[in-house]
Amino acid sequence: MSSLNLSVLQSKIAVSNTSNITRGALLLVVAVIIQGIRLVLPLPTIVSMFLVGSLVNLVLIIAVVKNNLSTAFIIAILLPNIAYVQGQLLIPMLIPVVITGNIAYIWGIYKLFSHKKYLFLVPTFKAALMYFFTFILLQQIPLTDIVKKTISFSMGIAQLVTGVLGIIFWIFLEKRNYFRSIK
Repeated sequence: MSSLNLSVLQSKIAVSNTSNITRGALLLVVAVIIQGIRLVLPLPTIVSMFLVGSLVNLVLIIAVVKNNLSTAFIIAILLPNIAYVQGQLLIPMLIPVVITGNIAYIWGIYKLFSHKKYLFLVPTFKAALMYFFTFILLQQIPLTDIVKKTISFSMGIAQLVTGVLGIIFWIFLEKRNYFRSIK
């Protein structure tokens, strides 16, 4: 390979990496803003949970499909930590549970994206995984039954619903060619 071809190739790789980093940073900012909706809009808790969760899952899908797996993983790791700092995740021991669920969601989307009919298995797995780890964790923490049930709901059924809605939002936007300009 000539030195000219090599330098062109290196230049293209650098532009691609810069684009991925920039797009990843923007997706993280969008997700943090979405999470912050809870802080400024006086929505009922359940509406806020489903709206924010669905949109965050949509951002995770965009990150893995339109950027790359590593960017999506970084966002998945940072978001629960930011949610904790924002006061939206009240028990710090749940941070690894949410990270695990987000990574499972991303990995499932990544693996099953070309098999659209199986995509809806991904939120089921994420919800089951998060519910299981939450159940184990809550056995170790002295909380009232109502608090445990509320946390279990938000880490189980709510994850299933928001995961499914994230996929539905993606499909809706993709069918309208919303992402055509994103390579």
